[in-house]
Amino acid sequence: MADPPERPATAPRLSTGRKLLMAVGLLLTVVAVGVYGFKTLVPDYTWIEALYMTVITLSTVGYKEVHAQTPVSMVFTCALIAGGVASISLVLSLTAGVVIEDVLSKEVGRRRMEKRIADLRDHFILCGFGRLGSAVAAIFRREKTPFVVVEKDPAVVEEVLRQGDLVHAGDAASDEVLLAVGMERARCLLALTSGDAENLYITLSARQMNPKINIIARADDEHAASKLRRAGANRVVNPYVMGATSLAHAALRPTVIDFFEAMTGGAEAYGFRIEELAVGRDSEVAGRTIGSLNLSQRVGVIVIGIMRQDGQLTFNPSGKSELNPGDILIAVGTDRQLLDMRVMLAPR
Repeated sequence: MADPPERPATAPRLSTGRKLLMAVGLLLTVVAVGVYGFKTLVPDYTWIEALYMTVITLSTVGYKEVHAQTPVSMVFTCALIAGGVASISLVLSLTAGVVIEDVLSKEVGRRRMEKRIADLRDHFILCGFGRLGSAVAAIFRREKTPFVVVEKDPAVVEEVLRQGDLVHAGDAASDEVLLAVGMERARCLLALTSGDAENLYITLSARQMNPKINIIARADDEHAASKLRRAGANRVVNPYVMGATSLAHAALRPTVIDFFEAMTGGAEAYGFRIEELAVGRDSEVAGRTIGSLNLSQRVGVIVIGIMRQDGQLTFNPSGKSELNPGDILIAVGTDRQLLDMRVMLAPR
């Protein structure tokens, strides 16, 4: 049986922008032909006068001719009017198409963004996308952590969009904005704007809307830090103090810093990482000791600390340490080992 004839390849469709450029080129060509035609058919015209006649003809303004027309130039003028009107109409229609397409694409993109934000659960809300916020966002991307940025500067919003992150344009201290980014469903909010007063307002609003959410706030001043804690921030971070501490430890204990950077840098670079894992209610490990679980043989993780529900931290727990629902285990392992451990700790 003969093979069916191949369909001819479909020519690629031109974009609206490319069509607009071609239409503008056509219009300029019509102008050039008009100037050359007037100069050739009516020798008394100078080049400037020929251009003037071309412009008033194409625009259909109807000013008086500079020099008397010949029968041939009159026919040429009629043809020029027809070509000019067609070219100008094409340029105007394509320009309108570009504008409408841009508006529609932005509206469709905005609605798609709102839908993706509405689908977020147990996510992080990042208020402020300055140097500190953008650095945090980079870590979230690397860790594949769901997050949404709240930023009121339009230029910064465009930058976030170029990076492919979810963003909501608005003031993070507004209740409407916080509701729009899923405050009631979020796991954590980070108030990282450059102003202590703004971070204070954000913290107050967030705590009132979601009493259980974890709030981390930036403070450049110690007095502001105490107010942020009273407003409901679970943790207050001074980037200058943290930076100075990191620099000092890098100078005094460089190997220790390398070790902690290895543990927090991600499994992609070093093959292992440090993670916190919660003991779920009715988990199979609840009420059992670390030694009885034989974690090194079953999943291969190393538990280096336990944070109890009362805030007490046990470092390097012994095999006799009992695990209770709500305890947070600080463990080191590969991505696969940590995933197996998370399944083990999950509620049954």
